[in-house]
Amino acid sequence: MTGKTAGLLKEIPYGVEVTSRENEKAVYRIVQNFNCNRIEIEFPKDGFEVWQGSYDGTIAGFGTVILRKQKQ
Repeated sequence: MTGKTAGLLKEIPYGVEVTSRENEKAVYRIVQNFNCNRIEIEFPKDGFEVWQGSYDGTIAGFGTVILRKQKQ
């Protein structure tokens, strides 16, 4: 998915894909960078935390970050 997405990011950079999954306990957002270069990307502060992967304001080339938000 490229372009705008409801809720996670205002704008998804070129070469980045965002997928959503959920179960009875949590919602997961999988953010994959299919570019060979590191990209800057900002996630909103809406209860999602980095669950898997390395995120320092950027995602490595061909990197994946999984965000998780616990359901109430």
